[in-house]
Amino acid sequence: MISTSRELDKPVWAYDCHNSNAQAIVRAGSSATDISGTNETDSNNTTKWYGNEAKAMSITSRVQNAGRNGRVRRAAAGALFVAALAVAGCGAPQAEAQTAAPVEAAAAPAIAMNDAPQRVSPEAYMSDFVDSGAAHQLIDVRTPEEYATGHIAGSINIPVEEIGARLGEISQDEPVVLYCRSGNRSNQAAQILDGAGFTGVYDLGGINSWQSAGYALE
Repeated sequence: MISTSRELDKPVWAYDCHNSNAQAIVRAGSSATDISGTNETDSNNTTKWYGNEAKAMSITSRVQNAGRNGRVRRAAAGALFVAALAVAGCGAPQAEAQTAAPVEAAAAPAIAMNDAPQRVSPEAYMSDFVDSGAAHQLIDVRTPEEYATGHIAGSINIPVEEIGARLGEISQDEPVVLYCRSGNRSNQAAQILDGAGFTGVYDLGGINSWQSAGYALE
């Protein structure tokens, strides 16, 4: 039986305890190289084969050099590959960033600023003013006490008796919608605003009609 001991990149020394034809083998990768040597007997009368050290070291050096050269070649190839990628990246035109244009919200439809006051039903007010999001001013011209018992959402309270003196609180740049309890006072308020030069005045009528149409108060 042949016993072996080895280290990385060093020759493998083999000897046969009973066979004087044992030989040493230096392994480099998958190849094997025979090394000539001499047989000697040790103190235990065991025959050992001793290879030519100079030749073994020469072969080992070539193996080590080949390994180093291979590593150098691999490192050089890797550097060339990285450089090629850099050149290709520099030479290629950069793609322009595709920035999606912001989507603008649809503008609310503008309400006609008619010269003369117009009547508007609860249904038309809900669809044309509220549901569409059209900018407007909703004014309850009843008394503060009536307003407190329940009013249409979004309205402000300016009693008809005070509206002439509080015109500065009402914008002329947006439509004005007026309502009261039955429709009488809202008509009076519409005439006051029309006489003061307001346009886009709408008379919603009475809150009674609003509730009869199925709309709630707050």
